[in-house]
Amino acid sequence: MGQAFIFLLAGYETTSSTLAFAAYLLAIHQDCQEKLQREVDEFYARHVHIFTALLSQLSVQELQYLDMVISETLRMLACDAAKDWNVNGHFIPAGATVAIPAGYIYYDPEYWPEPEKFLPKRFTAKAKSQRHPFTYFPFGAGPWSCIAMRLALLEEKIAMIQAVQKFTFQ
Repeated sequence: MGQAFIFLLAGYETTSSTLAFAAYLLAIHQDCQEKLQREVDEFYARHVHIFTALLSQLSVQELQYLDMVISETLRMLACDAAKDWNVNGHFIPAGATVAIPAGYIYYDPEYWPEPEKFLPKRFTAKAKSQRHPFTYFPFGAGPWSCIAMRLALLEEKIAMIQAVQKFTFQ
């Protein structure tokens, strides 16, 4: 129970920041928002029996464009990581910041053509398979990746489904 509470508490600000930024990006990219709203409307037409409380990881996986919108939002919302530790025999003292330059990588035109543009199509299955795995890591990577990544993505997707079904961001 304590772990579940930490997951929800620790992920509150990051999840809400992602959703707020996604809403902003959709407001300034009306074509993307309309495409997402069509996908959500078609989803609900196929699954009229699913109530909000029953949306699950399995059902939201059908929404491929939603996944692309959330992934592109996370790419554009660069973040840092900091931890005190020993790395390959090098001691990093308490208080020192160790940061992967995610913002630099996420906006590098070598990996992301037209990096300043909001382009959810960057996250099609084909595009993802052609990209180096360490050019996109919004939840960290390897053994240090966020343990609550699936929960955070599920929360973001369900909230976004509910929002775009009922509202249009402007």
